[in-house]
Amino acid sequence: MALTGIHVTCAQIGDVNGASLISVAFWSRTMTNPGVTDIAAPQGRTGMNFEVRAAVDAWVARGENPDPTQVSGIGDSARILIPANETRNILCIPGDKIAWATA
Repeated sequence: MALTGIHVTCAQIGDVNGASLISVAFWSRTMTNPGVTDIAAPQGRTGMNFEVRAAVDAWVARGENPDPTQVSGIGDSARILIPANETRNILCIPGDKIAWATA
């Protein structure tokens, strides 16, 4: 089945011979409709990221209250563009969620 929307994996990252790789995946979500994840990056961890794969051009924001609809935001409302069929890794801290909107 083809991916629609975005897929997010929240993971611990590790350095292996100079490459950052997922060492432990905490959770993942496929979000077919724009919105905010129902779960946050776990507390008590460091060195985490959200690996985001987009099936459509998507604006993505991370934070405690992320809002990807803000054109020029700071912190939680800062957003990045993920073109369709690309994957981005976004560093995160405990308590962060990820949100997306169609670009």
